[in-house]
Amino acid sequence: MGSCKKDPCCKLIPGPSLNYIDLNNLSIGQKSKYLLLWGEEYRVGDGSNYFYLDDTLILEVVAKDPQKGFMIEERFHYLGDVYTSWLEDEKDDVFQYFLKVSQDTLSILPVTGSFYKSRIFKSEYNGLKLPLAPIDQPEAQILGWFTNLSYCACNTKGFVKNYTQFGRIFPKLNLVVNNWPMASDGPGATFLYGPSEGFVRFSYYSAWTGSGYGFDLLP
Repeated sequence: MGSCKKDPCCKLIPGPSLNYIDLNNLSIGQKSKYLLLWGEEYRVGDGSNYFYLDDTLILEVVAKDPQKGFMIEERFHYLGDVYTSWLEDEKDDVFQYFLKVSQDTLSILPVTGSFYKSRIFKSEYNGLKLPLAPIDQPEAQILGWFTNLSYCACNTKGFVKNYTQFGRIFPKLNLVVNNWPMASDGPGATFLYGPSEGFVRFSYYSAWTGSGYGFDLLP
């Protein structure tokens, strides 16, 4: 596990998420909490160059729409200065969007108009769809803050077995690596999730610097 950076560091981890977001059975009131991480050397390192900060992200199911699915409210809680400019500009904003499940596929939909805002589903991935059916090939491993899959400026899918995060073991998770924007110097993104476990890790990183941030699900 990476180290902590900002004082008083991991002592500020909030209490447990008692009713996690379950993508297979979304319902109003479900809530998941995430701890912010910062990583370096994407593509060139071994994944160990990362650390946690004391800032958290909260996703909560707050409403239901018969057409669009379940509305998510996304809040960012920070202490002191925000470590990265990627999160600084809209640090106090509350974002809302819908999660819709249809035919084993999860879609992220805007509340109004054609676009949504999110710290985890960035504008480069507007229209993102994630498979909820188990992904059976290839098997991947988590190495620190990224995976052992060979780099490709494309979309890659796989699965991860027996992944441990903050002491919690996840028997099998889907993995989607959306690095196609990196072909034109855009950012890449990785999603680690399960149908009932919800989102376990998000990460978002620069093609130029190899640095980026992520959010890990708290127990």
